[in-house]
Parts: sequence; structure tokens; C-alpha cells
Amino acid sequence: MSQKYQIIIQPAAQKAIEEAYFWLSNDSSSKARQWLEGLYKAILSL
Repeated sequence: MSQKYQIIIQPAAQKAIEEAYFWLSNDSSSKARQWLEGLYKAILSL
């Protein structure tokens, strides 16, 4: 049985995630959205 952990995204990390998303969206909004969804999916899998 795998354990689930409560993940708390600290404000500095949240800001970095948002900055990366906006940087990526300058190139492609769909790729940025895909990256963000993948990131949160990976976080939720912990």
C-alpha cells in the first residue's frame, strides 16, 4: 500500500510555478497549460 502525503506548496514555489507558466505561455499557451497540468498531476501523485 502506498502512502499519500500532504503537499504544501510554499509561496515562493507557487510564485516560481506561476512565473514559469507565464514564461512558457509566451511561446505556446497550450504547452504551458500542459506543463502546468503535468506538474500538478505529479504533485498530487505523491
